[in-house]
Amino acid sequence: MERRGATGQRRARTSCGSSDGIGARFWLFCGERERCTRHVSPQSLVKGDDTIRREAVPVPDELRALRRQLGFDYGKFDFVMHEGRAVLLDANKTPGRARNLSSFIAAGNANLADGFEGLIRQVK
Repeated sequence: MERRGATGQRRARTSCGSSDGIGARFWLFCGERERCTRHVSPQSLVKGDDTIRREAVPVPDELRALRRQLGFDYGKFDFVMHEGRAVLLDANKTPGRARNLSSFIAAGNANLADGFEGLIRQVK
């Protein structure tokens, strides 16, 4: 399901393609706030700078369980769907962003900021 390219980067070899490219999913979360988006790229290695389309998608229950098991309050999971199951490609505790997605990410930051506030209230 996963292989490494010549540069050592992960490449998903699954049924995640569509007529306009290859799709990968990114679940960004902070406390109880989250967004999960499928990004489509014409490249076989889906990166934010190459995204030609994106759409909101649901978070698979098995990834929610894995997040709890790993103890992530804040982070990002990169995954693909294969035969109806989520395949985790990377779990990031310090997610970054692609330059061309700045406005898309900025629009969701207020929601994630509310997640930080919720985490702070839990500590008090």
